Amino acid sequence: METFIGYMRRFLADHNAKQVVEVGPDPQLILASRLAPFVETYYCCDFPSREPYVRQWIENHEDFGSISNIRALYGNGLELGKLLQESGINGSIDVIILHCVSPELEEGDTALLVSYMRGEEDLTQADWERLENKFISAQEKGLAEFLKVAEHGHIVYFGSQGLYERLNPTITHAGLNPLQITQMQLIYSDPDAGPSHDDPAEPWDMLMIDNTKK
Repeated sequence: METFIGYMRRFLADHNAKQVVEVGPDPQLILASRLAPFVETYYCCDFPSREPYVRQWIENHEDFGSISNIRALYGNGLELGKLLQESGINGSIDVIILHCVSPELEEGDTALLVSYMRGEEDLTQADWERLENKFISAQEKGLAEFLKVAEHGHIVYFGSQGLYERLNPTITHAGLNPLQITQMQLIYSDPDAGPSHDDPAEPWDMLMIDNTKK
């Protein structure tokens, strides 16, 4: 089975993608570092608190000459269009990637949800319902925003199995044509590093929305 990184590399090259945005990049920016060489500019929309780390990461890679086209945006993914405009970026983004995150990028809720999924935190039914409702609302608002930002592009969701079922209410709410949607399973692994305990070679779900088909 193909890896998500391998698939996206080929997709970006085949579609001559120039401007790509990843909302909620992984902590080590692995996806960004693997995909950036295949596009003109790769933007990472991240938590404001992550700015020192991300800035240092970008500077280090630029100093070593390995990557020079990654740019950072800090703020709420639901305001992606505004963040891009404030950075002087106009026009349709070619591809938006969401790697198993809520587009709202609220750090406290994200940390709580991750701790719960790892079995490190217990949630009351009320807390779970609050997070679930907030997540659904954020997904709906996020997709509406991304469809505007990637007006002539693609939106890619990648996450653990059951992704389509989790996103189905959002897709239904947006009234998308089924012909716009592609689903497949790809391996969550770094092909340049090989499988590891922290990066298992297990199938995850990818859902792609083709916003050029309307």
